[in-house]
This record gives sequence, C-alpha cells and structure tokens, in this order.
Amino acid sequence: MASALFLITRTIADGLRIYLTALLLIIVGWGVGPSILIVGIVTIVYTYLGGMKAVIWTDLIQFVIKISGAALAAGFVLYLLPGGWDQFVSIGKDAGKFEFLNTDFDPAVTFNIWAGVLGGAVFSMASHGADQLMVQRYLCAGSLRSARLALVLSGFTILIQFTLFLLVGVGMFALNKEGLFELPEGTLNDQVFSWFIVTKLPVGVVGILVAAVLAAAMSTLSSSLNSSANSFVTDFYRPLRPGKAEGHYVRTSRLATAMWGCAQMMVAYSAFLIGGKTSIVLQVLGVAGAAFGLVLGLFLLGTMKKPVSSNAALVGLLFGFFAVVSVWLPTAFGSPILAWPWYAPVGAGTTVLVALLISRFQPKPIDGSLSTPANGSS
Repeated sequence: MASALFLITRTIADGLRIYLTALLLIIVGWGVGPSILIVGIVTIVYTYLGGMKAVIWTDLIQFVIKISGAALAAGFVLYLLPGGWDQFVSIGKDAGKFEFLNTDFDPAVTFNIWAGVLGGAVFSMASHGADQLMVQRYLCAGSLRSARLALVLSGFTILIQFTLFLLVGVGMFALNKEGLFELPEGTLNDQVFSWFIVTKLPVGVVGILVAAVLAAAMSTLSSSLNSSANSFVTDFYRPLRPGKAEGHYVRTSRLATAMWGCAQMMVAYSAFLIGGKTSIVLQVLGVAGAAFGLVLGLFLLGTMKKPVSSNAALVGLLFGFFAVVSVWLPTAFGSPILAWPWYAPVGAGTTVLVALLISRFQPKPIDGSLSTPANGSS
C-alpha cells in the first residue's frame, strides 16, 4: 500500500515538475508538446540505459551546472541594478524580503517559524527517511557511516543552495521594482525566472541558464524514474512472478522506467490543459507533503516495539488520507485553512493514532495468536 501511494504521488508531483520545466522552453520558443517530450524522453533514455549509476553521476554533473547557473544569474542581477549590492539590500529590506523569523502563528501561512520547524521537521523526516527516492541513495553508500554523513552534509548543501535561489528571486523583484524588468500581464510566479533569462541575459548566457534549469529538473526526474521502476518491480511484479532470472527483472525494470516516464509526461500535459493560477512549486510540495505523511505513519507503526496489525495500519492509513484531503480541499478552492508543511504531520499523526486505537480495542483471536504485524514480522 505504501509503495502504491509512493508511485501515484511521485508520478503526479514529477509530472508537474516536467510541466514547470516546459514553461521555460515555451517562453524560449518551443511548443508545449515538444517541450514535455524532450525533457521526458531524454531523461528516460539515460535512466533506462544506465540505471542507478547513471542517475548518481548525471545528478552530480547537473548539480554543478544548476549551481553555476544560479550564481551566474545572481551576478547579472547585481550587474543590472545601477546601485549594485547596496541597492539590492536596500530594496529587499524595505520590502521585508530579509525577515529572518516570522513568529506569528497562523496555520494557513506557509512561511513562519512554526510551519518551518514543526511541520518541516516531520516533512523532512518522511522525505529523507521513508521515501524510496532517498532510501535507494543510502543503499548505494559504502557503509552506514557514509550514508549518515551524506544525509547530514545534504542538509548544509540544501541550505546554501536555497539561499542562493532566494537571493536571485529578491534580485528579480528589485529589478521589477525599479522598472528594469517588465513582466507581461498575468505572468505566474513560476514563469518569472524564465522571462528574466529570455529578456535580460545575453545569448550565450541564456543557453547556460536554460541548461541549468533543465539540469535541475532532470536530476530529480531521473531519480524518480529509477526509484519508481524499482518499487514497481520489487513490490508488485516480483511477488507475482517469482523465481525468474535476475536478467528478466532488470529488463522489466527498464520497461517500468519507460512506463513511469510516459505516465509523468501525461500528467505534465494534463496540467497544461487544466491550467490554473496556483504556483506549480506549491502544488508539488502539497502533493509530496500529503503522501510523505501517510508513508511515514506506516513506517513508524512498523518500527514500534509492539507493531500493530496490518489491518489496523491500513485503516489508520485510510483515515490519514481523508484527514489530509479534508485540510487540502479548502486550499484547492482558494480558502486555505492549513498550509502544506502541516500536511505531513496531519497524515502521519492521524495514521498512527487511529491504528493504535484500533489495535488496542481489536479483539484477539480465540487461540490467542497475534494478527500479522505491520512490519511483516511474526
């Protein structure tokens, strides 16, 4: 059940990522269909041919391109501002862009200390502890110590990376504020950086920045395709077709890579047809938060000293799903009551609490034997 939930939500979230990347190529001058196909097919091909090793090494190269592109964009922002760094700081400070801590507690607001520390902690625990996309990377490490070191260092790397991205965003705001960067009416936040690349940068630099954006998208998509194929084969295909040679499962995994890649491209094109004004980035995070919380809930139930029965865990998961949907629906209709960082705590908490209650009051079998625990042990 957890694997199925991972496959569905990962396909939706990464389909939206493909659409987000296609928005840049559309502005560059490509059509929607070709943009989605190019991003999707190229990623499928090298993931299909190279597997996890290709994913890891291309991710490293793409990370360098992505950070170099962001640093280059930051440099051009300061170059375009007449007052340089001082003007950048002044405009950002006056607009409240450098507010370090927002201590106001409003569950519908995404960016305050409570959502960041409490909701974000559970979100990160799920995304880096129970999500197949990350777990498969830990399993590639040479030892447990290496995996732990990589996890800790990734936290510092992400902090630096996101700080750089946010500073570029403040810079584009400053350019717009000073009338140096005009945006077409109706431009979504997701499209601002694309317009900046196309309208404000020299031709050669445009190519580098487009490559950086594509690298950012494809590094995530390749990991997603590899982990989705692995989950599908390990949790669904292999139990139904046991005893086959390993080569058979490798070929099936490659076919699954192409299958899930096509599914993600279909989601991307559907997102284009549906449209909408909600930020795609926030939509992706909302989908991830909802799914991560449910998977984390099952993971916590399975690691307890006295695991609950599988039936209790599944009922808890069902209640967790409805709890997350109930707090997400108002957001979908434009009246949010809970921001996306809280989806993971709601999903995980409801899943665990309901499962424990059902397990506590569940009648034991007459022979005194226990029901099958959630972690499969007896």
